[in-house]
Amino acid sequence: YFLELNPRLQVEHPVTEAITQVNLPATQVQVAMGIPLSQMPQIRKFYGKAPSDQQSPIDFMQDDYVYPTVHCMAARITAENPDDGFKPTSGKIDRIKFQSSVACWGYFSVWTHAGIHEFADSQFGHLFARGADREETRKTLMLALKNLDIVGEIRNPVEYLVELLATEAFVRNHIDTSWLDGIIKAKSVKPHYKHTDVVFYAAVFRVVQAARARDQELADAVSKRRLGLIGQAAGMNGFEVEIAFEGMRYNFRALRTGDNSYALDVGDDRILAQIRVQPDCSLLVTIGNFVTKVFGTEDALGLRLRLQGIGTIVLPTIYDPTELRSEFNGKIIRYLQPDGSTVKSGDAYVELEAMKMIMPLKAGATGRISHAKGVGSIVQAGELLASLELEDPSSAQTLSTFHGHFELAAAAAMAREQTPKASGALSDPLANALSIMDGFAPIRSPEAVAREALSASASEADDEQCIDIDTLSVIGNSLSSTEVGDSSRSEGKVRAIVAAGTLLERYLDVERKFAAHALPGQSEDIAYAALVEEGKDDPKGVVALLRARSQMEARNKMVLAALEVINSMQGDADKQLLGLAGRIQALAELPAAGGHGEVLTMARRLSKQLGLQSCSERRAALKGAIRTQPLEAMGKLSTWDSSKAGCDLLVGLLQDDIELVRSKALELFIRRTYRAFGVSHDSKVLVTDVGRGKMSARWRFRHPGVSMEEGSTQAWNGQCIVVSDLVALTKFIRNASFPSSQDTKASPRECGNRCRLHAILGSASPFEMMTEQVQAMLNSAQAALRVAGICEFVVVMPAAPSSASALHYATFATAREGSSWGEVQMRRDMSPTVFSLLEVSCLAKEYELEQIGHNAEWSSHVFLGTQRSEPGTASSAHPQTVFARLVSHSRINFEEPGGRWSDQLEAMLLGIAHDLESAALGRVPASATSARVVDSRLFLHLTSLVDSEPSALNSMLEGFMQHFVSRHGARLQKSWVDEIVIKVRLGRDTCQATLRFAASSRNGEYMKSVGLLEKVHPACGTPATRMPVGSSEEVVAGTTAADDKLRAKRMAARRAGSTYAPEFLGMLEAALVSQWAAHCRQIGGSVPKELLKSIELVMEPNGELKEIERAPGLNDIGMIAWRLMLKTPEYPDGRSIILVANDVTHKAGSFGVAEDSFFMKATRYARDHGLPRIHLSCNSGARVGLVEELMPKLRIKWNDASDPARGFEYLYLSEDDFKQLPSGAALARRVDGTSDGLGPHFALEAIVGEGLASTVGGIGVENLQGSGLIAGETSRAYSEIFTLSFITGRSVGIGAYLNRLGQRTIQAVDGPMILTGYSALNKLLGRDVYNSQDQLGGAQVMVPNGVTHELVRSDQEGAQAIIDWLSYVPRDTWSLPPMIRSVDPPNRRIGFKPTREPYDPRDMLAGVQTPDGFTPGFFDVGSFKEYLSGWGRTVVVGRARLGGMAMGVIAVETRNVERRVPADPGNPESREIVEAQAGQVWFPDSAHKTAAAIRDFNRGENLPLMIFANWRGFSGGTRDMHGEVLKFGAQIVDALVDYKHPVFIYIPPFGELRGGSWVVIDPAINPSVMEMYADVESRGGILEPAGIVEVKFREHQRREMMHRLDEKLVVLGKELQGASASSRSVDEIKAEITAREAQLLPLYTQVACEFADLHDRTGRMKATGCIREGLEWASAREFFYWRVRCRVLEQQLMKEVMTADSTMAAADAKSMVARWLPRAGDREVVEFLERADTVQQKVRSVRQAAIRRQIADLQEELGEMVEKTPRKHWLPRLLRRTRTGSSAATPKTPKTPASIAGASPVPTVSPSAAYPGLLGSERAAAAGAKGSKQRE
Repeated sequence: YFLELNPRLQVEHPVTEAITQVNLPATQVQVAMGIPLSQMPQIRKFYGKAPSDQQSPIDFMQDDYVYPTVHCMAARITAENPDDGFKPTSGKIDRIKFQSSVACWGYFSVWTHAGIHEFADSQFGHLFARGADREETRKTLMLALKNLDIVGEIRNPVEYLVELLATEAFVRNHIDTSWLDGIIKAKSVKPHYKHTDVVFYAAVFRVVQAARARDQELADAVSKRRLGLIGQAAGMNGFEVEIAFEGMRYNFRALRTGDNSYALDVGDDRILAQIRVQPDCSLLVTIGNFVTKVFGTEDALGLRLRLQGIGTIVLPTIYDPTELRSEFNGKIIRYLQPDGSTVKSGDAYVELEAMKMIMPLKAGATGRISHAKGVGSIVQAGELLASLELEDPSSAQTLSTFHGHFELAAAAAMAREQTPKASGALSDPLANALSIMDGFAPIRSPEAVAREALSASASEADDEQCIDIDTLSVIGNSLSSTEVGDSSRSEGKVRAIVAAGTLLERYLDVERKFAAHALPGQSEDIAYAALVEEGKDDPKGVVALLRARSQMEARNKMVLAALEVINSMQGDADKQLLGLAGRIQALAELPAAGGHGEVLTMARRLSKQLGLQSCSERRAALKGAIRTQPLEAMGKLSTWDSSKAGCDLLVGLLQDDIELVRSKALELFIRRTYRAFGVSHDSKVLVTDVGRGKMSARWRFRHPGVSMEEGSTQAWNGQCIVVSDLVALTKFIRNASFPSSQDTKASPRECGNRCRLHAILGSASPFEMMTEQVQAMLNSAQAALRVAGICEFVVVMPAAPSSASALHYATFATAREGSSWGEVQMRRDMSPTVFSLLEVSCLAKEYELEQIGHNAEWSSHVFLGTQRSEPGTASSAHPQTVFARLVSHSRINFEEPGGRWSDQLEAMLLGIAHDLESAALGRVPASATSARVVDSRLFLHLTSLVDSEPSALNSMLEGFMQHFVSRHGARLQKSWVDEIVIKVRLGRDTCQATLRFAASSRNGEYMKSVGLLEKVHPACGTPATRMPVGSSEEVVAGTTAADDKLRAKRMAARRAGSTYAPEFLGMLEAALVSQWAAHCRQIGGSVPKELLKSIELVMEPNGELKEIERAPGLNDIGMIAWRLMLKTPEYPDGRSIILVANDVTHKAGSFGVAEDSFFMKATRYARDHGLPRIHLSCNSGARVGLVEELMPKLRIKWNDASDPARGFEYLYLSEDDFKQLPSGAALARRVDGTSDGLGPHFALEAIVGEGLASTVGGIGVENLQGSGLIAGETSRAYSEIFTLSFITGRSVGIGAYLNRLGQRTIQAVDGPMILTGYSALNKLLGRDVYNSQDQLGGAQVMVPNGVTHELVRSDQEGAQAIIDWLSYVPRDTWSLPPMIRSVDPPNRRIGFKPTREPYDPRDMLAGVQTPDGFTPGFFDVGSFKEYLSGWGRTVVVGRARLGGMAMGVIAVETRNVERRVPADPGNPESREIVEAQAGQVWFPDSAHKTAAAIRDFNRGENLPLMIFANWRGFSGGTRDMHGEVLKFGAQIVDALVDYKHPVFIYIPPFGELRGGSWVVIDPAINPSVMEMYADVESRGGILEPAGIVEVKFREHQRREMMHRLDEKLVVLGKELQGASASSRSVDEIKAEITAREAQLLPLYTQVACEFADLHDRTGRMKATGCIREGLEWASAREFFYWRVRCRVLEQQLMKEVMTADSTMAAADAKSMVARWLPRAGDREVVEFLERADTVQQKVRSVRQAAIRRQIADLQEELGEMVEKTPRKHWLPRLLRRTRTGSSAATPKTPKTPASIAGASPVPTVSPSAAYPGLLGSERAAAAGAKGSKQRE
């Protein structure tokens, strides 16, 4: 044999050393030193020499060494891949974990965070194990290898070595040099695993990675302040992963059920697992009691999975290269590779168009392509585009999908859903419930989980995991005061209560935070943005909050289940339950807009019950009152509150042991129930008591509204029996022991249904069983019932002893003869008297009723009514109405001074509205989510008599309703209330009449009031006839159904998030009522009648608008306009506005040709008359459509008729179809078609649609042309008149542009302005980025960017905002601003004074409430209203009043603010930008805001402008210069140049105006209208003193001043001059001078700043003529009041003068007016100008002089013409000249108002002419007066 030797030290030398105990490197060194081997101690020991023997020789050729007693094995650790022939790998090493021991040690050449590069040796470590023999050493090495942990990009053979050591050949040592090669070739060493285990853990790894990535993505979004967070949070719990392994595809669906728990579904199985992420990123996966450590890495080859105890398994990435699929939705433009050709891997093979972009797709393999679609085909993401026949088929791997049972190796320990015992949190029911509360996915019904948690808490009292009673103090409201030790109280129930409290508290932890930022009606994004800002330092906390909010439905179900359990415990643990009262009350106070629904309803009911005494305590109190009160006092007791003397308590007393109590309780029950039916305190109630459970009573009653005369013949007999139980009742009926009728005047049949028998049971029975038995028994006793005259049988049953309700309401069941003695379902739980009083039978005639709400405490019931269907139609499609009805027996004194009756009535109506909301929350959402509910109606029946005349009471109710709707209109709209009915009985002692007052929107007018006198059927009490108050025409009581067409329109408008357009007229009227009420509270007086009159503008066939009075809903286009006459406090005689509204119920409010034309005409109408134009915007943009008539005729010319996937050539129509079309409907070419068998046909080239019905109104570009038309008209309107838009619903495309072009906008929180819908943008982006339109154009976008001026929460608030804004606007574009009487005197001293420290400028303008009281500001108290508050926040703009005079206001924010630029959801890398902005500085946004506000005040508002100037300059940094601060600053100048009204700039106390900020508002910009003033404590200059000192008063100059003024420096200077140059004293003197200068420099710097500041004082500003006057702040209000009035009246007089003489220039007019005015103060000038006779006489003189001058010019020109020109030439010229020159003597037309520098447009009518905004006959009378005046 030949053995090659490698004579050098090997890396395995530690093996030799372990066996021989000889240090080989040391031995080599000693040899090199010349020391003989025999002299080396380790060698001598190896040869058995004793330590004492150091000299004996060793014959290495003859002597034997000591046989080794230690065995050693080494393992090389390399960066090699055992699965790929041990090929070297390279990459980063993240971690190496190994712990050496006595039996095994190792070393590594690299460590954590190092790496193996491609040029290094692959070995980087070595392990050496030792043992007594080979087997022990082998085991030691295997254990060491198993404990070695190497994590990183490289591969290593550690697991392979373990398997190698475990092979039988190695164990038996049957190996040779070829053994390993054979193993590698045969691949016989590999990990042993079950493939399902590998697949499952691979799925676990990917699920956890996906969950962590999603958590991180949301946390990043939170930190970047991105919008749409709740949409992202909604997908945090569900994951789908696909695992491909060994030819099988496994589809897993995973749910995240807790922080560390998951449920994975695969095949037919669900596997529950606990997964904990370790610090080293490995996973500990627990299934049942089986724990596995998993580590995974995704690399280019696939998923590398390392399983503890198994090894490393690679799951390669597999895809099917033969299928080429679309990656997104789009249209095939062209195939880049011909069909059948070969395409290379990576080559583009097709181009798709998606959202106007062309994108190529590339092939993933090489092969022959086969097209699957035709060019032009529309494809969806994932759709097959082509198939590929691979060039190398072996590279493809086909997969089959797994189905069926999935079994893990740990099947016995697996915690499946049905397994009763799981591990970790899965085994703790309360922890499971809390996980759902935290927003994790439930794997079972949330209600079942909650009940299980509470049940487990109650039953596992000894379980250590249960909450101990002592923890009550930790959970919030402590229950330490409860008697938990009472033997009658179960500890288990207390534990269940504690667990319920824990669930409620966890729920409230989230909802309280949301409720703190949620406003009714606003987008949730706004609230989420506030939450993100609040938790900006804790992104993970915000993520947890969002996760919880995203699972509202499951959390609500959990809370409902907990509340139901709590409800069921009442009576057993009343005291303990009081500990939950705080939480339940907190639930009841959550906002209804938060999506809490039924939780609020349940919590409110429970909260009310917990606040009452127990039923037994209240019954005992009533019993005591009955025993002590005399019999005459029963009538008084019948009026007690239902919680103290209700029927539920009285029924319980009917079985009392004391006869007196029983008898009085029965009488009281009857009097209370029938108090509205004529059973008064003096009525007789005959009670017979023969023992407990054997009582009866008789009485007579009549229906409400039946007079005494009618009642004498139509009275009913009331009878009642009290029995012990259902058995006794059965016996009573079977014995036919019915009392006979008391009516002896007529038989029961002659009088109709006359007798009602009540049977009151002493104990409860199952309700359904009771009703069935009673029906059977009554049917068997029909004859006896008929003889007794009994037509109604009412069973009254107490609540069951186990009833959950603390109120224990009695239950009612009514059976009628007409229904075969079956129960009348709609009367269940309803007293028969309440049923009549609520007029339920009238509703039942038209609606199928379902009771959805019941407040037995005050006889309130809520019904869901479905309109009855016609025979043969399905009721499921019919609209539904919610009816909320209340009976009140409270006495209301309408004559009581002080209006207390209105407060009582308002409280009742609000109570009904509350019951409506509560019922709607649980059953019928009063929002757009309810598919069929279209409206709601309120009904209040006041049963107490009111002694008043019908007309007087009707007038009082009409006024009340106006105020009620104005105050609570938003709440009514939210619940879709369309009608409120108040029914009142009139009379002193007996009912003489019934007034039915109704306020209804059902006929298209918002809450239109009407009073009707009503008569009822004496026998049944239902309404019979009605007669309008003040009329004698009586009509039969009609139906309650509304006009179906208007009802459908209202429903459509509400679905769009708006209100039906005609109803806004009523909302505006309600807003006027509110405005007048506020005005009257301040000034006094009363609200005028007819606050709003309207007349509709209708387009005539000739295209002109005509004023027509017609009913709402008759418009045939999607646009409506009115001319409104409003009586406002500013114009009590009336003012007109033009209101234009989109009708969203007509083709979704889209803009077609007709709508565009109408909108343009209406806007031009407003311009021609100079009237304000208001636009109510809710639309869907320009109308788009197709020619629908062609769709059924359309045919396709396929490229291959047998394979449509190959696409088509063109579309065509048959010859017959084409000829049937009108001429011009389509452009086409004729094709013979014989070759392809299609026959003659017409290939379509263009579709026009002319002459077809579907194109009427436009369907395409014609509508875009119309959009351009109205865009231009709106822009012109803004320049000439007041324009305002209210965005009441979504406004799209041109609709959004119109709002912006009109500039002034009021936006509802649910009215986004968008250009493209969010769903279309999501398609473009290829993922769901946006989840609502609000993210694109909602309040959170439009308020900060300055598009929206004011934000409102409802349409009623919007109407109020419109009226409030109009209060600052003149009645037409040529009038002065409105002025009203003010209670705030002009000469009032200003209370608030600005300070040198930053302050809120709004306090300066409006005043501020302080602990010492209210401190008034500059303007009238309560008159300042800010606009554009969310944009450009370093500037404050708004409108206010000064002494009742409207003014525009611009002020400066002195505090630092933040500007936020939201992150773009479409760009994952973007984040919210927060820019700090300093106070007193103009930034690009605030400069733009200033310019825009000036333009708004100038155009259409005609407001004098007050600018409180306090700017230090413009921000000139790079960012702001790039942000166009220069451009927007220049726009301020442009706006002031165009300003036509007085402008006053005032520098307030301690304010300063410097540099460029002075320049852009200096009066020299427009001296004819601008004036500047400064407070005596203000400053103005180029630079601040500290800045100018550094430039113009430098340090050396300050030192010179020191040496001139400081005595010590003067002395030192003289000493320095007299000292010798060689003396040391010179240095000493200089040192003293330097020290003195350093001491004085700060003081002299202050002196220099003071010197510079003296240049900026008010005195210098006035001396140089830069300001007009210096003012003192406290008296500035009075000064500006007179100055503003003076300037406004002067300008108005100038306009009149220039109107009288059109040839006069502005400067001449100003000079003339100045000569007329007295040379005195502003006040005297105002008083002079207000003496109209003197002023008008002077104006008439100017007009007369102008006319005389014109006549002279005409005479002169006529003479010249006669001399030089024939008559036929000069006569036409003269006529033209006459017409042209007449303008000097007649008013200018409204269409061409003159514009002059420094003045408002010239009025369109003479000062003596009537106001052009009147309506109808008033307008005609005004025109006649105008004509008469002109003739005169």
